Amino acid sequence: MSLPPVHPRAISGLRNFFHDYFQAVRELGLDQTPEQRRHLPEFFLTFSEHSAPPLTLHIYPDGALQTAGALEDKIRALFSPRLEPHVRATLHEISEREGMYQGFQRGGQTLYLHPAALRRLSQLPVARDAYGVIHLTLLWAHLVSFGLLALLLLLAEGGFLENLLVVGFYGVLLLISYFLLTLPLRLSAVQKALGGGRQRAFAAILADCQPVGRRALDEHLAAELPAGVLTRLNQLPERRPQPLDVLIRDEWRLGELWDLAHQAAHDLAKVPESSPEFSRLSTQTEALLDDVAQAFALAQLPEPEQATRLNTLREQITRHAQALGVGRQALLPEPTSAQPSR
Repeated sequence: MSLPPVHPRAISGLRNFFHDYFQAVRELGLDQTPEQRRHLPEFFLTFSEHSAPPLTLHIYPDGALQTAGALEDKIRALFSPRLEPHVRATLHEISEREGMYQGFQRGGQTLYLHPAALRRLSQLPVARDAYGVIHLTLLWAHLVSFGLLALLLLLAEGGFLENLLVVGFYGVLLLISYFLLTLPLRLSAVQKALGGGRQRAFAAILADCQPVGRRALDEHLAAELPAGVLTRLNQLPERRPQPLDVLIRDEWRLGELWDLAHQAAHDLAKVPESSPEFSRLSTQTEALLDDVAQAFALAQLPEPEQATRLNTLREQITRHAQALGVGRQALLPEPTSAQPSR
């Protein structure tokens, strides 16, 4: 999935938003048990080149979460100071969950930000790269200067109106200075040079996230698939599962696995049968589809029986997905906590 470059300020905004979000979750005691964590809101990030800003963060709360209203209030309070103006945030109603995947099909490229990705995103060291250091230095230098001007207005001798005009004049000069000094930071080449590290780290996190809203395999591409792959693909549900269908212990949505299976088949259909890689890719795609079919069957079992087989199945699906270059590229450990920065 090819995604456009992201503004460094948008990355730092998302980083700080999720840092504060996890802090709010801890304050409300909503991370004490796996059952509580399962019912935390789901986050989706949409990229659209035809909207301003091009990034939209969709937040879908779960009605089963206790004290959901208190968490939603804290989330809304973070929109303006953390995300705007580089990221648009939308907190959806619970009733909107049913049609959210249909909406994603119409609105650009969308990724599901799974819990491990949210943790990694909340700890990006954005304040320590060149872009963050320069931006913070300029910002604080001008804020201190404005503070000194305000102090001068209070302590200076003479008429208040005269002092106000002098301070206003220098205040305008400071605004012009800030605009001119930060102007290069608005250039994409400068952003790439100074913030390339955070952009690459952000891209690596997104590469571990599953695209959503994909349609089923095109009928013309389906004709190019080997019989074994097509047979296995037809064993899966014809329609994408509903968003609430969950493999409980693994935080995998059945819809994500449905997407993964169809993407693997879609990619294989584009490989010529004469290619020396075709046989290997066909075998690995069949193995992946077998594992996905097992996951769908496993979802029908009681949770204790699920738990005994999920780890092995998770490793198999990850291994096949890595070999094919689709879906989540790695299953990463949960990071530790970090301090907010800009």
